[in-house]
Amino acid sequence: MPLTGNVRALWRLARPFTCLPPAVGVATGALSGIGAEMRRHGKTFHGVVEELDLRGLADVPPRHWSHVVIFGALAAIALNVYSNALNQLCDEEIDRLAKPERPLVTQALSRGAAWAIAFSALLASLAWGLFVRPPGSRVPEFLFCALLAAILTTAYSLPPVRLKRFGLAANFAIASARGLLLKVAGWACLFAALSPFDPEPWALGAVFFLFTFGAVTTKDFSDAQADAACGVRSLPVAWGFEKAAWLAACCLSLPWLLLPALAFFGALTMPLAAAGALGGALALYGAWIGWLLVRDPARLGAERNHPAWAHMYVLMMAAQLGTAGVYLYG
Repeated sequence: MPLTGNVRALWRLARPFTCLPPAVGVATGALSGIGAEMRRHGKTFHGVVEELDLRGLADVPPRHWSHVVIFGALAAIALNVYSNALNQLCDEEIDRLAKPERPLVTQALSRGAAWAIAFSALLASLAWGLFVRPPGSRVPEFLFCALLAAILTTAYSLPPVRLKRFGLAANFAIASARGLLLKVAGWACLFAALSPFDPEPWALGAVFFLFTFGAVTTKDFSDAQADAACGVRSLPVAWGFEKAAWLAACCLSLPWLLLPALAFFGALTMPLAAAGALGGALALYGAWIGWLLVRDPARLGAERNHPAWAHMYVLMMAAQLGTAGVYLYG
């Protein structure tokens, strides 16, 4: 196969576009932790990062706080490549019906090569994760989150568990790995989230969990016919397009209203006014995306890439960047 063909096949297996949100999620989770530390102790940004670097000087490399975050982002990207490769390996029958351009279906890439890429990406993720922990700490909290996310990802795709077959369980697994644990892992790059336990990153992660729980359904509508033929009962298959669309619409909008609520009760240290403005803006954008879903549910299965799918990714990125911005500058 020509080199360009190999690169194209690898690109379609890894799906780099989907790797950006995990990397940004880890980086913004770490920045949110810095912002929370600033507000809890009345410090400046430079004061917090200087303290992090001083604590890291006696530690093994990487010794600079930003290097720790970069390693965390790389680990998240590698874990996402593992997820994408494993999903295509386990979904080849479905992809023959719904996505015939995928590299395993077209035989542009062999199954052996795809397994090698999947395991290499998983090992790379865990290897990078070894270098990610709060400066001065010996507790690998980030690695724990990465391992748990890898287990959930594997259980989602790989038989005999294959949670993908069961709509609510599938959404729970993805939302836990790519919503809740992603924010906690980002926070745990620089600050303790487990030892000692800090409820704030879990509260922030819970908001992203609820969003992701419904948002992942936006990709299931166009695959519904193929899923049903292969025994996968995604929410559009199990509930029908209309009910699944309404669940997704609610999760795209309502969770963001928890940001000011959690700030009001002190679960999040972000300023209440800024949290309200951000939560309101995200909720309005999410409501508009939800309207795209529910206005004509019958069309959802006829379009390969419904506009709501792309907007869901934009909303996710806006929420990740927005929460970090509010923590730092709100």
